[in-house]
Amino acid sequence: LCAARASRRGAPRRYVLCEVLVEEPRGRQGIEERALGLAVRDAVARAHGDFGLACCCVSFAVKYLNAYTGAALLRCRRDAHRLLCAALPLVRLLESRGQRYPCALRTLHLGGTIRSCQKFLIKYNRRQLLTLLQNCTNEGERNSCSLGKEQPEHAVESTVSKASSVRALLKQFYCHS
Repeated sequence: LCAARASRRGAPRRYVLCEVLVEEPRGRQGIEERALGLAVRDAVARAHGDFGLACCCVSFAVKYLNAYTGAALLRCRRDAHRLLCAALPLVRLLESRGQRYPCALRTLHLGGTIRSCQKFLIKYNRRQLLTLLQNCTNEGERNSCSLGKEQPEHAVESTVSKASSVRALLKQFYCHS
């Protein structure tokens, strides 16, 4: 019965939501999906050998990579997701466009659908934003988007107005969702 059901819908899959952690945040922008996929396949091969590589890579794919936030969505077969998750901490270096980026992958969520991973990512980002806002000591830090860099006074005023409008949009979005 399960084999018949799997043949109609395709093989059951798991989606692993990861965060790519790099030493320099600007280094994330040079990372490509292809480089991440090759690094993960290499880590699976080192951890589990040819058998693990064959099991994981049958339907392995990098479905999504956001170079700005470092969020990555990996797809694999359901029966091989443990092999994949066990190999992710072994990824230490990504090679992309002739450059090497030291990195680490942190698993955030394991889901059965892309939709469940998207929902988790929204909640995760919401918690991260709240943590950042709670760590601010005054209103000036909350309104500032400069991340500690000094700016001219006219730039600070425009940043404050942009930050307040962004905060209003976020409040409107979160109150209605």
